Amino acid sequence: MNGTLIRAATLLMISLSAFAQAAPRLEAGLAARDITPEIGYGHYRGESTGVRDPLHAKAVVFRQGDEAAALIICDIIGAPRALVTRIRSRAAEETGIPFEHIGVAATHTHTGPDYFAELRHYVEADDAGELPEELAGGYVAQLIEQTAGAAVDAYEAAGPVSLEVLRTEVANVSFNRRFLMKDGTVRFNPGRLNPDIVRSVGPIDPEVLTLFVWGGDGAPLGSLTNFANHLDTMGGAEYSADYPYYVEEMLRDEFGASFLSMFGLGAAGDLNHTDVASQERLTSQDIGEALGEAIRENLDGRGEFSPVLGVKSRTLFVPMQDYTEKELEWAREYASQTLYAERSFLQRRRALKLLSLHAARTGEAIPADSDGASLAFHEMHQPAIPPAASGEPWVLPVEVQAFRLGPDTAIVTLPGELFVELGLELKDRSPFQHTLVIQLANAHIAYVPTEEAFRQGDYEPVNSRLAPGGGEAMIDAAAEMLEALHDGLAGDF
Repeated sequence: MNGTLIRAATLLMISLSAFAQAAPRLEAGLAARDITPEIGYGHYRGESTGVRDPLHAKAVVFRQGDEAAALIICDIIGAPRALVTRIRSRAAEETGIPFEHIGVAATHTHTGPDYFAELRHYVEADDAGELPEELAGGYVAQLIEQTAGAAVDAYEAAGPVSLEVLRTEVANVSFNRRFLMKDGTVRFNPGRLNPDIVRSVGPIDPEVLTLFVWGGDGAPLGSLTNFANHLDTMGGAEYSADYPYYVEEMLRDEFGASFLSMFGLGAAGDLNHTDVASQERLTSQDIGEALGEAIRENLDGRGEFSPVLGVKSRTLFVPMQDYTEKELEWAREYASQTLYAERSFLQRRRALKLLSLHAARTGEAIPADSDGASLAFHEMHQPAIPPAASGEPWVLPVEVQAFRLGPDTAIVTLPGELFVELGLELKDRSPFQHTLVIQLANAHIAYVPTEEAFRQGDYEPVNSRLAPGGGEAMIDAAAEMLEALHDGLAGDF
């Protein structure tokens, strides 16, 4: 390190010390509310048959001086913009936390409620000001109320706290699910012990980051754990929070029954729990206990830091995939068409993707123009008039949030199911030593593959709504925001 860098580092350390003495003390609160539907309500795999373990909306609120932020994470498979907007608006109104400082993410559990059809009916009726009794008292209304309520509870419970962060690794419970095959193609989930597999084409992210929140009296309040592995490990039609449930059970064994464990899913769009080289199947309990035990065994490695709260939010306008009129017609009647020579599973996913793209043009998406970035935030909620099916390009507004907690710790929320390569790139580019990357936040936009994965093809690119390069644009924006937050440390003292 040269003399200039040494002097800069010394000045920053002096500034941090001065800030720690003069800054308002950080306050934080955590809370959870039950969002488990009644048995018989829709389930990702059909009608629900029971409750394996309850589903929750969990929230953490941070306050320091004039700055405030909230992160809410729900045990649901996805968090569509229409749902998230209502939750954030209600939480902002009741707490005073700015809308753009509130993040809402889904854990992506595949054993949660299928509420999407009810949400569409709810939004249509709510926008028309004619919400019928069955929707006003239905599951979606309760989900909005309980999820926003968790943030309000956390805000009201906030008090002086200290924060610690712990980094460890677990490498034997997640696997990249995309493989190069002997015929030169890339396949996702090609099956256990498939002799045509050559090798995996992607990495994993073994990092487990856990943020601990301690009360002013040193009592353990809760934690936020960040790890990248698909939440599709439980199976069956009972409601379950999947492997994060077992993480919480392990931490409660350590810290007491009132300890609240939050879980933020890392970039896991191309990861799952299947080891194709083995016939043995990892269970949700295996995975959750492996993570929980790794945290418990390394508790001595956690480090306290001086909190410096800061929040940034940016909305990007990312190009969407296009389609032709012929493709749209095929999607509407795909069962009798052979426009694409793919296995039936991928044909169905392609058809659903095309219909989703078409629906987005009357909802979230907007036509691109010469100055698309200048469109105001509220405009993205206005209905757009679609041009010809293969006419001018369309863009999708996506929000990236960055929460600075201290000189070496930050949280980033991103929409969609990001490929692990994107998450690893963001961590590598982040100026913060510990960067929690949480996906599936503030909108439900399906898969976000890398440009290389788009060239390789198969399930995730077929199912993606974004044009190639959208994921890289999101990572560029997030990295710039983290740099700005880190550079702003000296200015915040």
